[in-house]
Amino acid sequence: MKSYLLYFNLRFFLSLVFSLYYGIVFSLNQNDTIDITDELIRKINTEKKILIPAGIYFVNAQIIFKKSNITIIGESKVKLIFKSKKSISQNMFLIYGCNIRFENINFDGNNDNVNVSLLQVGNQTQEEPSKNISFLNCSFENIKGSMNGSDFVYGIRILINKCQNVKLKNCTFRNISAYDKDSKEGFGGGFCGGVFLFSDEPLENVAFPSNVSIEKCLFENIFTENFSKNGWDADGIRTYSTNTNPEKLKIKSGLKIINNKFIDVQKSAMKICSMNNVKILNNSIINNSNQEMLCAIRIQWGKNIIVKNTKIAGKFQFGLNLIGENLKIVNIISDKIRPTVISKKMINYQILEIIENKNIKLKNIK
Repeated sequence: MKSYLLYFNLRFFLSLVFSLYYGIVFSLNQNDTIDITDELIRKINTEKKILIPAGIYFVNAQIIFKKSNITIIGESKVKLIFKSKKSISQNMFLIYGCNIRFENINFDGNNDNVNVSLLQVGNQTQEEPSKNISFLNCSFENIKGSMNGSDFVYGIRILINKCQNVKLKNCTFRNISAYDKDSKEGFGGGFCGGVFLFSDEPLENVAFPSNVSIEKCLFENIFTENFSKNGWDADGIRTYSTNTNPEKLKIKSGLKIINNKFIDVQKSAMKICSMNNVKILNNSIINNSNQEMLCAIRIQWGKNIIVKNTKIAGKFQFGLNLIGENLKIVNIISDKIRPTVISKKMINYQILEIIENKNIKLKNIK
């Protein structure tokens, strides 16, 4: 007991010195199997900066960030495994506050049949939007959709009518899947992906731009085993809102997708639906498998969107699906080693769409 207390006191002293020098709270114990749920909840409610030492930790319940001005930094190779003691029906982290930053954290779904995303930014019940939320050098991995049906299996869900200025940079979304053998065709159960941006109210009613930036991220091995059925998606980045008329979109939703790589994302690297003012620049989309995937980029009900400098390689049924207004598609190139035919069947593979295309410009598509 004396030796343990001596160790504890020495560690506490060193932690205190570190805190005073760097201004960072160094208090989470390093252990391969430790459950840090209660300690992490306590820290985010009392501290501004938290440094997590290298190690593997468990989070057994949802943690809600209601306060603002919080920074959580992983010292190096920090993994937070979502291992709930009961049925997992909630996000690992739910973020209401403002000025919150995560850095060097590996969020792991533990392949434990989650039926929601690991993190969600914004919530339907909050009055003021969450602002200035960032994820730097983080990863979101090993997320498996519930067998009981779900269409929310994502690394991050972002409620764009309840947040402003969300940034993801140098992040990885890998090994994300969903399957539901009991769901009927087109009715959920197999939706999954890396990032899901959605709105539960028409964006024409929102008074501020959401301004979401996704830059230098990797999306890899994202699929649904319900791929053969209509309506089930497995996308790197997916957007959706309840706009009744896309032409009423006046507020600039503000989405930037820049310098990202998509590898073996089963249905679409990007599905942009009911969004405006979107910039998709300098991305690469690669299908290394022998399975023909559906479509590299889908734009449905989009307005004021530019897609520029995109490389597509591998087997895709359709290179691009474009439905919208003021779309500019420039410099789409097929890889020479794994060429993709992207000059055919490029517009409107969904022939039942009622929205007409207006002012679509195509340049240097080869």
